[in-house]
Amino acid sequence: MRKPVGERFSDGLKKLYFDTVLYTESALKLLVEVMGPDNLVFGAECPGVGSAVNPDTGNTFDNIVPFIEKMSTLNDKQRRDILENNARRLYKIPLAAPALAKA
Repeated sequence: MRKPVGERFSDGLKKLYFDTVLYTESALKLLVEVMGPDNLVFGAECPGVGSAVNPDTGNTFDNIVPFIEKMSTLNDKQRRDILENNARRLYKIPLAAPALAKA
């Protein structure tokens, strides 16, 4: 008797979203490499160190946007997806209507 074909573990992971609350460039690169940019949602929160300045970068420890912006494996659309669009899609947040200029 043959067992039914199940779903691959990697396919199941594609149903989940992962935040970018990782504080090293290498950890973020690994996340993007393993999961791809489609289900990554920007997050940066590290209680206790978020406002502390990293002596190596001059930025706060939770400033991970530069790591995402300089990843050569991502194109501009993928960067924007991670930083904004994936969260909008996940939480069904529409873009704000443009403000009307006052005459």
